[in-house]
Amino acid sequence: MTIKAVLFDWDGTLYDIFDFVVHTYSQVMREKGIREWSRQEYREKFRIDWRETLKDMGLEEHEEYLIQVWEKNMVEMRDDLTLHEDAKETIMKLSEKYVVGVVSAAPRKALLKEVKRLGVKEHIRIIVSKNDTDETKPSPKPLFYAAEKLKFKPEECIYVGDMIEDVLAAKRAGMKSVAVSWGLHSKTRLKTENPDYMADSFAQIRDYINKIQ
Repeated sequence: MTIKAVLFDWDGTLYDIFDFVVHTYSQVMREKGIREWSRQEYREKFRIDWRETLKDMGLEEHEEYLIQVWEKNMVEMRDDLTLHEDAKETIMKLSEKYVVGVVSAAPRKALLKEVKRLGVKEHIRIIVSKNDTDETKPSPKPLFYAAEKLKFKPEECIYVGDMIEDVLAAKRAGMKSVAVSWGLHSKTRLKTENPDYMADSFAQIRDYINKIQ
């Protein structure tokens, strides 16, 4: 079936947030006397439901404080947070031929703010946040919601993400899944869920999408 829409996850996939995540969690761990995770531990253990990750980290009792530090750091460091290299160009190129969308587990207000700030909103037809459905990834509901709003069948869409929950959501929605190697989850971890394609660059994503037409 012809692909009509390319849907992207935001954090980690388009938006380069990994260093910020490590910095913020490590800051709280140091302050609370908890062993800091290595970067590799984040790539192997971090979950899309970050509250579940807190149990593994020993931060469960410090959730409120973590949120405060996250929000403070986001204000202070926002200008340092950017799109991954070639992300904007990819969005622009794909939007010439396909409908481009974002389906994220991020809160709507913060997500919209960053999409606008980074200059890609005009190229993105639909933005789905955690506020739009009653379940988040790995549930397929956010992807079904995006397809329905676009009036496309799920199989006419591709979903691109950096976490196993993204791959699972795409498969459960009946969409082709593209996993990227530069985000929160390691390539090895992503491959356990058998994405339809594993990309090491945005150029590879563009080539793959154009080839399966």
